[in-house]
Amino acid sequence: MAMLLNVQDVQDATSQDSNVTNAITRLMLRTLSDEHQQVLAQLATFPSGFDEAGAAAVLGRDISRASSLLAVLWNHELVAWDASTNTYSLHSMVRKCAKEIAKRNVVQQANARFVSHMFKQMDSWAVMYNTKAWRAPLAKVQEQGADIRTAFALARE
Repeated sequence: MAMLLNVQDVQDATSQDSNVTNAITRLMLRTLSDEHQQVLAQLATFPSGFDEAGAAAVLGRDISRASSLLAVLWNHELVAWDASTNTYSLHSMVRKCAKEIAKRNVVQQANARFVSHMFKQMDSWAVMYNTKAWRAPLAKVQEQGADIRTAFALARE
C-alpha cells in the first residue's frame, strides 16, 4: 500500500541530501508500496532501456504481472515509456535512488535473472546469426551493448 508523506518525511529527505532532485526522487519512492520499491530496485539492474519481456524475466514474473507493475511505476512517472521502440527506461536519478533502497537479496536474485535473460537472448541471436537473417542479431548486439557488458560483469561476481 502506498504511503502518505508527512512533514518529517520531507525534512528527513531534504536533510539527507542538499540536491533537491535527489530529495524529491527519494520522497517519490517512499510513496510506493514496498513491493513497488523493490520492483523498481530490480529494474535498476538494466543499464539502459528494457521491454516487458525483459522486465518479466528480471522480476521473475509473467509478462501480464510485469506489465501491471510497470503501469503503476509509469503512473508515478518513475519509468519512461518510448512507444517508438516499445521500451521502458529509468532516469539515472531514479535508478540511483532505487538501488539505495533495495534489499540485498532481492537485487542478487534480480541480477541472476538478468544474467540468465541476457545469456538466453545472446543464444537466440547466435542461432539467428547462422541464418539468412544474420544482420538482425548484429543490430541487437549493437543496441544492447550496455546490457551485454553488465551481464558479463554480473556473471563474474
